[in-house]
Amino acid sequence: MNAKDWKIVQRVFDQALNTEQSEREKLIQEQLDGQPRLEQKVWELLEADAANSTFGSTGAAARAALTFDK
Repeated sequence: MNAKDWKIVQRVFDQALNTEQSEREKLIQEQLDGQPRLEQKVWELLEADAANSTFGSTGAAARAALTFDK
């Protein structure tokens, strides 16, 4: 995944964190329609964040996963 794609994923991930869980699917589909690879990465980050957070979603775990090699 290139740097441009990562920026898109991070933007959508941040928006999804600030969206009610019931509205996340709609948001992600609207923002990334036609880009299933990016949609999948956002969902993976959201799942990782939820699994690694004791008190609910903070975004910290998934943001750490956004580190990539250029």
